[in-house]
Amino acid sequence: MVQPARSAPKVVFIARESPLNQSAGHTVFLRGFLDACVARGADVTVLISSRRVGQVVTRHAEVPFELRASGVVRVGPWSVVWSPAVLAQAATWAAFRRSPPAMQRLASRLRDVWRERRGVDHVLGDYPGERRGAWLQRQLTTIGPDALFYYTFFTHPGVDDLPAVKASYVITVDVLSERSASLKARGYRVVPDDLTVDVEIEALRKCGDLIAIQWDDAARFRELLPETPVMVVPVTFPVTVRQGEPVAGRCVFVGSAALHNADGLKWFLEHCWPEIHRRVPGSSLAIYGSVTARIESPGEGVLMFGEVPSLDEAYEQAAVVVVPLRAGSGLKVKLVDAICRGVATVTTSVGAQGLLAVEPRPFALADEPAEIVDAVVKLLTDGAERRVLEDHARAAARLFDPTTAYDELADDMRAKGVSLT
Repeated sequence: MVQPARSAPKVVFIARESPLNQSAGHTVFLRGFLDACVARGADVTVLISSRRVGQVVTRHAEVPFELRASGVVRVGPWSVVWSPAVLAQAATWAAFRRSPPAMQRLASRLRDVWRERRGVDHVLGDYPGERRGAWLQRQLTTIGPDALFYYTFFTHPGVDDLPAVKASYVITVDVLSERSASLKARGYRVVPDDLTVDVEIEALRKCGDLIAIQWDDAARFRELLPETPVMVVPVTFPVTVRQGEPVAGRCVFVGSAALHNADGLKWFLEHCWPEIHRRVPGSSLAIYGSVTARIESPGEGVLMFGEVPSLDEAYEQAAVVVVPLRAGSGLKVKLVDAICRGVATVTTSVGAQGLLAVEPRPFALADEPAEIVDAVVKLLTDGAERRVLEDHARAAARLFDPTTAYDELADDMRAKGVSLT
């Protein structure tokens, strides 16, 4: 007897911005998560809880999941932004990404002035608000998902009468109250400014089971919410092998314009790079990502590439990747990417959060400027030492294998009646 075809489980993600919006670490993580669900047979819809839709026009055939946002309509094979407010945000972001570096730096300065007047240095997140909360509620009722994922608790619609689902999760990315405290300790003003541990716990309880991006966060969440199941789903990357030798003396930094990246890079440029460049004549620091818009005077030996379609060439040329972060929390996607490409890395303790227990350690750890300088110089001048660290990176890359990283989640969903392949 022929069994009827099983319909694909409906899976909905609610995110604050489109996964097509940029190539920052949190976006890379979300896109990998979505691709994994699609690959395992789910019918995936992404609901955007803000104006950050990314593209003015999206062709459905080019995206393996459905994107929906308030202010966006479907016209045949296209999704088109019609809301003036959403259109203005999308057009502004598109213009920024296409503008030359000098214009990006000017726009970044103007944004800093605007935030200074508002008394804001960093936005941790914002809730959908009443109108978008009602829109999210209607979408969930229409779709009737089997499984629901909140990409941080800030995406919860804020209403109680949501449709029942078989499985509900919140992807935490990091312990946001700890990120807030970390940035405040550096003197930065964050919004919301009242995000305490108790506030975070209450918000997480509304969303379902917890998904942590790294193991230290998972342990912390188990302390904070002992009654709530917690699992780890790390960012995933395919393991790649360098095809040749790196460019002699080449250091690489990759990062978005997020505050913690700009803070760490500016500090590194001021306190570490001049001495590295002096001790290793001919060395260079290549900076990739939108963080370049926040760097005014990088200094001698610094190359600023901005956003590029692919980072393959950057990592192929890198002798050393630097992750000199001083604030923040969670798992640093840039560090994982370097590990999975088998590149030697020097990182601070903040940059290595969640991976400090990995042995053999796939990076050199240093926090003080003199320590960072010595570690980078050692790897730039000692090929044998660099190759040992590269071997350790390749060994650690198994932790982020996309073929296995989602197995625990798939088993949990299956136990709740949502079967992925």
